[in-house]
Amino acid sequence: MAGFSTAKSQEMAECLVELEDKIAPALLEQNREVIVSERGDLTLRIEDEYTHSLGERLKRGGFPVTIVVEGKRVVTDYGERDSDILFLDPDEASVNLDAGWLPYGVNMVVFPCLKRDVMVGDWGLAMVGDRHNKVKYLAVRGTDGAEAFVIDGIGTERRWRRPNKDNVSPIIEIPIGYTQDEDSKNRQEAYYRRIEAALDNNQLRSVDCTGANSARVADGRTMVYVEGRDLPKLGSACDLVPSVIIVNAGGGRATHLDGSEVDGIVWSEKYPQGFNSDVCRDAILAATPEIHAVCSDAIKPVLGRETEYMLLRKLGLPDSKAMNVLDKVSEGHVYRHLQRAIAMYLLD
Repeated sequence: MAGFSTAKSQEMAECLVELEDKIAPALLEQNREVIVSERGDLTLRIEDEYTHSLGERLKRGGFPVTIVVEGKRVVTDYGERDSDILFLDPDEASVNLDAGWLPYGVNMVVFPCLKRDVMVGDWGLAMVGDRHNKVKYLAVRGTDGAEAFVIDGIGTERRWRRPNKDNVSPIIEIPIGYTQDEDSKNRQEAYYRRIEAALDNNQLRSVDCTGANSARVADGRTMVYVEGRDLPKLGSACDLVPSVIIVNAGGGRATHLDGSEVDGIVWSEKYPQGFNSDVCRDAILAATPEIHAVCSDAIKPVLGRETEYMLLRKLGLPDSKAMNVLDKVSEGHVYRHLQRAIAMYLLD
């Protein structure tokens, strides 16, 4: 197969939307007990049943697929030779149990099986479902290139429309709540502080679910979403890649933090199970290219120096003065200069 045709992309997208609305509500009604895994993830354990139900119905409908579940395992029961590859997170959970937001959504992106390494840019369709708010974000291969849609409601109440950017929300979303160590927290907070200063906007919301929150950017429901590097629970292909595709297809801008395109290998014989779960370990997604440019330019100078920057901010320096110090002091030497200043103060 050389890739996805326009007709196939749109037909398969409609099928996936229909199946999500049929499969998910019934499973969620039956499975209400929250389970905490050894890693601390919250789940209702619907992954297996959802995966097999979706795979079986897709194959029956003429869309056989090899399914990569949450970047952890490969299910070949519903594929054929050279079948399409479906990256799937069927139960992306939220840690906000008190608000009743579990599970938050579903993430999926389909790639063709090619006779070479499969890249992000080879995508056939992408979908992120926000089950809590009954909204889906979708990207397909249209006749004029990539096209994005927002689907409000489920079942017979579904309404398809184009993304709306008339009134972009001022909200900045960053998953600080998912950080597991001080370095990760410093990285996330450093990106926010830089964006806060660049946009003169302090409307931060620390999110607890990658896919549904990052995809909202495509519809202008949030201004920008930033996910830092090496967060243990985030950044796998099944979480971020669908949103990156949808935001770019919808007229926004999504890249790595350094501004490079998100276009790594997602499927290859080089990897033990075929898939590369590290294809998108960091990203910045913005509602418009203009917002992205401002935020990206603000973040780049602190990449690799996030902890030093946050140390200066915690000492009371405003953003401009903290950046002046970083400009004058080489990487890793902020601590040495501070130690020397403290010693001189104590000896005075």
